[in-house]
Amino acid sequence: MLLQKIKSFTTIAAALFVLINVAVVTLNVLLRYVFDIGIVALQELEWWSYSLIFLLGATATLFEDRHVRIDILIQRLSPSIREKITLYGTLIFLLPFCLAFLPPAFRFAWNSFLIREQSSDPGGMPAVYLIKAAIPLSLVFLIIAGTGTFVQTMLRAQKKQ
Repeated sequence: MLLQKIKSFTTIAAALFVLINVAVVTLNVLLRYVFDIGIVALQELEWWSYSLIFLLGATATLFEDRHVRIDILIQRLSPSIREKITLYGTLIFLLPFCLAFLPPAFRFAWNSFLIREQSSDPGGMPAVYLIKAAIPLSLVFLIIAGTGTFVQTMLRAQKKQ
């Protein structure tokens, strides 16, 4: 249930931020090159939406089993070997990476929140701590998704035995 809600949220949110990013980039280009108007906050909003596409999209991609792997080699392997690669890859790479980066990412966002960080550029985005908070949030989502993937793969492997 929780996995499904996180999958739905990250998938819909990442897709929404793709649309937002396209709209913001289009507007920014139109304003800059047609009307010779530059808006710093609009450019920063591009970066924010682009960041959120990747931060949230990573979890959605993991849930859909569309993440980058060595597919050229994996497709030639047996399903049981592929399951082992998924298990060990999750256990050795994904989860330790996320767990190692979660505390510093949380401190990074928390320190930004404590000082109510805003853009250093005049006219930039307020509340920079919001985008920084997306970093530890995305790591938590990846930990949950990775744990779910690990458990589901283990259950599939046990069923086959």
